[in-house]
Amino acid sequence: MVAKFAIILSLAAAAYAGLLPVSKVVYAEPEAPAHYDFSYSVHDDHTGDLKQQQESRKGDVVQGSYSLVQPDGATTKPEAEPADVIFK
Repeated sequence: MVAKFAIILSLAAAAYAGLLPVSKVVYAEPEAPAHYDFSYSVHDDHTGDLKQQQESRKGDVVQGSYSLVQPDGATTKPEAEPADVIFK
């Protein structure tokens, strides 16, 4: 009697447990190294707004610069080199 009860209880527990979730396998495709070139400029004679920016990336190396003409006529032109952490 105890054996029958144990068997029935085991079957009920197995039926209640159901299927275990299976993790989904995700395949990642390799990506090519990043590469882009970007630039823009503004030359507005009405407002006196003169500025430009240039940036390029090849793999993990990013180079860029920008310049602008201050209201007093002075030109600011910092440049970033690949090994630089901040603009000069």
